[in-house]
Amino acid sequence: MLEEGDGISIDQVGGRRSAGWRRPFWEMGSTPKEPTLRRQDVVRAFPGGVLVDVRVRPRSRPGWVIAAHSLVIRVAAAPLGGAATEEARRALAKALGVAASRVSLHRGERSRTKVFAVAGMDAGEARAALTRATGGRPGAGGPGAIA
Repeated sequence: MLEEGDGISIDQVGGRRSAGWRRPFWEMGSTPKEPTLRRQDVVRAFPGGVLVDVRVRPRSRPGWVIAAHSLVIRVAAAPLGGAATEEARRALAKALGVAASRVSLHRGERSRTKVFAVAGMDAGEARAALTRATGGRPGAGGPGAIA
């Protein structure tokens, strides 16, 4: 039996956890949320079409990922002279199943976070097309998916 004067604290024996220790997420009572495109700010209605928020990763293996409530489009082009933006625009058009001429850059010309406007499509159709393009799985969209 340990006594108070033994020189061993209760923290060392296992009674209380130290202040720097954190419980893993599976012991906290909730699980991490699965990424999805259902969030309102990824695909939203716009007069005459929809706006799609996209994160572009230049100099990457071509494909796309649904991660943390956002759509990430990976493109091989470097971010010079708008080449990566143009490739991302064409990839988004292919994923949505529309002509590339119907997709235009709305905001974010020099930013990796961009907003594309898609003419003639409603938000439900856009979400369904993106879900279909990724197979309904988060993290889907391989190298040949949008090339």
